[in-house]
Amino acid sequence: MGIHTCVGKEIANYKQLQHLNIAEPSSGNTRIIANTKIFYEKYPERKKDTFALVQFSYGGRLDYIKKSDNNNLKMNTVNIVREHLSTSKIFTDADLVEWTAFNFYNSVLDMQNYLKQNDIPYYFYNGMQSVVRKPKSYLNNIIDAIDQNYFFNLHDQDTVHYKWCEDRDFLIPNDLHPNNDGVQQYAKLLQDKIKHI
Repeated sequence: MGIHTCVGKEIANYKQLQHLNIAEPSSGNTRIIANTKIFYEKYPERKKDTFALVQFSYGGRLDYIKKSDNNNLKMNTVNIVREHLSTSKIFTDADLVEWTAFNFYNSVLDMQNYLKQNDIPYYFYNGMQSVVRKPKSYLNNIIDAIDQNYFFNLHDQDTVHYKWCEDRDFLIPNDLHPNNDGVQQYAKLLQDKIKHI
């Protein structure tokens, strides 16, 4: 049994909009943001007639540009926590937990600022749980700049899409992506928050 729908498609149907999916599977937040910006700058007319629903990924995914002969952006993603043995050889003094938290919150703020600057209506949610400990003061400054009216339960790890589905047995066995119930019911939670956007 595969995924027949996605949260974005459910929200598009709810808002009576055409669904465009510009994300890539297993992307980190840098790639999500880059793809979004490139899309809007390539098709500036879309800034006037789209609603951007952005699912943020885990802050431990590090995106990098790979070698390519064409003019399109090609990126790969590594997990700096899961691949910690190789990461620790390159970044010998890295605080991986702090790094993932910084990557996540800084990405949210970057995407928010771009969409607001271009008057594009939007809503954000977490796709995966973030490894976040008690934020340091500099990180609180970044968090304070995030408009939480446009982010579904920013700090509540229990309402992250993956965790929410896991707690309700809404994951596809041996795949660990949300099943149709997990997608459709989660989309209804978001609909209640975006009805006035």
